[in-house]
Amino acid sequence: MTEWNRLFCNGTWWAALLASCGAWGCAPRGGGADRVPVELAQAAEVFRAVAPACRCEVGERMAGLLPHCPVRQQAALGTGHITVLDYEHPSYVLTEGQVVRLLGKPDAQIDGNYIYVICRESKYSGYLEVEIHEGRVAMALLTGGF
Repeated sequence: MTEWNRLFCNGTWWAALLASCGAWGCAPRGGGADRVPVELAQAAEVFRAVAPACRCEVGERMAGLLPHCPVRQQAALGTGHITVLDYEHPSYVLTEGQVVRLLGKPDAQIDGNYIYVICRESKYSGYLEVEIHEGRVAMALLTGGF
């Protein structure tokens, strides 16, 4: 048996591969059902640490990092548009409990969606809205107004 076959067959090769992936970030971190992407966990720490009225930049980053369900259909109406999401195929699964542990208690809840203040200036307010569908994050979007 060659040296390569011996290493490959006895599991040493597989252990080395998994260890290197863990060290370089290609393997998921954490254990069990509470695993979240490392970049999301790091951004969430910053999000919680920054005052709600001053977190526009990190709020934008969070909107991009949170799961998104693909758009199945869109239709234009006279006063806006309707978007139908494919809730069965999110970019990854993040539960309602995980998002609260990551981002903290929402500033408001509207129709089951979590609203986080990310910007509050004299005439403008911005929000990170996290849509929850059947206990999972379906999408996150930035909203705001004067």
